[in-house]
Amino acid sequence: MNTPNVANITLPKLIRDAVTSNPRPEALVERVDGVWKPTSDLQMLERVQNLACGLRDLGLSSGDRVALISHNCVDWVIGDFGVLFAGCVVVPIFPTQALDQVKFILENSQAQLILVDTTDAAQRLRTIPGELPPLVVFEGSGEDSLTALEQRGARARAQHPDWPQTFEAGVQPADLAILIYTSGTTGEPKGVMLTHYNLGFVVQASFNYGFGQVVRGDAVLSVLPFSHIYEHMIIYGFMYCGVRHCITHAPDELLLDLRDVHPVAMTSVPRIFELLIAGIIGRAKAQGGLRAK
Repeated sequence: MNTPNVANITLPKLIRDAVTSNPRPEALVERVDGVWKPTSDLQMLERVQNLACGLRDLGLSSGDRVALISHNCVDWVIGDFGVLFAGCVVVPIFPTQALDQVKFILENSQAQLILVDTTDAAQRLRTIPGELPPLVVFEGSGEDSLTALEQRGARARAQHPDWPQTFEAGVQPADLAILIYTSGTTGEPKGVMLTHYNLGFVVQASFNYGFGQVVRGDAVLSVLPFSHIYEHMIIYGFMYCGVRHCITHAPDELLLDLRDVHPVAMTSVPRIFELLIAGIIGRAKAQGGLRAK
């Protein structure tokens, strides 16, 4: 892996350099209707640039906050990268977060837009008292869908071909990239401000040394929520080292995905293994007899 000057690194530059130096046919992979569906580097970059232009065409400006509320999926990554490429700031929120905390985070961060995964999740958010920022829903095909916003961005790019480069050139290493909130177990959630330099430095230090055994083309697996800052950083690291990044949608799919993917690396926390053990024991007890014993 190359090690560019970290003092000049931004996440859009890190991502673009990684995906254009030697494009992969399978950069992001997720299970759709039981079949693993790949997204290539170039497909991903096209979607990301369209989304970035769509966001700016909506009227968002550099530094504006965009909340991202979704379970793990390829669209989560596209949404995250698109916000960064637009020069905006990602505010990741767990999809299981209590609505009163979601309301606080949206107001405290001054989010201008919400990216959300499903229509059911969007309906849940709409029960929050007060006025919400506009919602863009990953699924569906209506005017408020992610597809419609990407199409809007594609039209804007056709009229302004220089937009993607202009937006990226305006991003500086010291600019805020991620505004991530603590759990709020000791009072209200608190926003942690992470710059492009913060994350770019950690990615390069981690994946040049701590993850040195992971090499280009290896299969890796994500199961931790992307809204968690550890896995959020890992997304950029997996992009940086050019692996085949497979995405587990939910912990209860992990055993099946492990058997399919045979990953060389997977980041985790103890709670994931507790859920795995509980699932194994639960299935064994349900079968009864010798397995249950």
